[in-house]
Amino acid sequence: MKKSLRLEILIILLIVVAISIGVTAYLSISSIMKAEEIAKSSGKKILQEQAEKFLVQLAASEAEKNNMFFENVREDVDTAAEYAKNIFDNPDAFARESYWKFDEHIFKGKGGQHMNGPNDVSSVFIPNYISIDKIKMEMELNAHLDLVFPGILKNNPDSVAIYTIGLQGETRYYPNIGLGNILPPDYRTHEQIFFTIAAPENNPEKKTLWTPVYDDPAGQGLMVSSISPVYTKNGFIGVLGSDVTLDNIAKSIAKYKPIDYAFFFLVDKDGYLIAMSKHGYEDILGREPEQGETRVNLNNLSYEFASVLDKMKKWEAGFSKLSLNNKRHYIAYAPLKEMGFSLGLAAEEKDLLKAAEKMEAKIDKSAQDLIYFRILPTGILLLFASGIIGFILIGRITNSMKEMAEAAKEISQGNYKVKLSITADNELGQLSSAFNQMSDELEKSRQKLENYGKELEKKVEERTRELKAKNEELGRFNKLAIGRENAMIELKRKLKEMEEKQKQ
Repeated sequence: MKKSLRLEILIILLIVVAISIGVTAYLSISSIMKAEEIAKSSGKKILQEQAEKFLVQLAASEAEKNNMFFENVREDVDTAAEYAKNIFDNPDAFARESYWKFDEHIFKGKGGQHMNGPNDVSSVFIPNYISIDKIKMEMELNAHLDLVFPGILKNNPDSVAIYTIGLQGETRYYPNIGLGNILPPDYRTHEQIFFTIAAPENNPEKKTLWTPVYDDPAGQGLMVSSISPVYTKNGFIGVLGSDVTLDNIAKSIAKYKPIDYAFFFLVDKDGYLIAMSKHGYEDILGREPEQGETRVNLNNLSYEFASVLDKMKKWEAGFSKLSLNNKRHYIAYAPLKEMGFSLGLAAEEKDLLKAAEKMEAKIDKSAQDLIYFRILPTGILLLFASGIIGFILIGRITNSMKEMAEAAKEISQGNYKVKLSITADNELGQLSSAFNQMSDELEKSRQKLENYGKELEKKVEERTRELKAKNEELGRFNKLAIGRENAMIELKRKLKEMEEKQKQ
């Protein structure tokens, strides 16, 4: 079977191109896979860093928001205390009896305590051990606080009450909740934390202070109170305070989920839990909250959480990674310095990094799309295109070589006038030009030989004629010589015969 040079060259070219494309594709795919791993690793790391920053910023923002609320409450208490001081320092400037008369509003309760009715703006409670004659003027003067109490409470929705407590426990409380019917008749409000914390012996700097968390005796739930001492020109006369229920704040904190399954929690300076969602109870305490449970002690939990809690109790801001209930958590925390509280924000690592998983899936898909829909099709297309281009180019080369082979055959058969038509500006063109030049030279040589042959033939003919003439002349000479020799022999024979005859 006759072999095709074109086919052999095409196969070799395709093999070389396929190897080149394969190596290039392998290197490209390897680079893509490596870039994919780097992108995944970098993306996850960046996402972790962003998640950390996000949690820290979110915890700080929420802490600052709550801190500002408590600051507003304290500032309003300061303002109200200053107003109360002004009332008692300038009693003549206020129409005491014409605004609110003690005897018209106060009556004696069943336990000997004195109180007012439900139609007044605020509740008045006077324990049964106080002589009312000594505090009538005081109660008539602080009744003017009813003009400012409603506005202050309205300004702070989570403040449930604002009040004054005198030196003997006499109390004015807004809103009017019938305090005289709620408290024991001999209840000593001036001996409770919301009075003693601001008393001169405990607060010589005369600052407005916050109480620790306590359960409100008036039945309003878990409370903290901002308490300001009231000093007139005659000295300390009592305190003015505002109660802030933590229930609404706790509910708000428990409900707020900036990230799926994330939770806030609020702790006080002693490491007791003030507020946390059910999900937080499950993750931190490993159980559900109990009915009516308040102020859970968090100090006896795992070492990892204890280290975070220790920083929170010191009012530090920061970020930690730890295991809670066998789940990896990120926790950011920030202080509410106004209260001495600390707000924490916890989220499971897997929930925070879901975006990274989605990103990894997108990177995988992009890499696969690039490999299967870009690189491989492009490689196949290049191979196909290389085959077509190679076939065309090789066809041109083999056609030229075929033309040369046929021309060489013609020359071998004596046709020296054959010419190649290849004019390419490359080695084939140069070879064609050399071939044509050789053909010309051969043709010239053939013509020279032909001419030389004719001349030689003519010379041979002339020489032949000369030789023939010489041969004829030589023949005649030889014939004469032979005839002469024969005549001499005959003469010698006759002479001999004559001598013999004479001897006889």
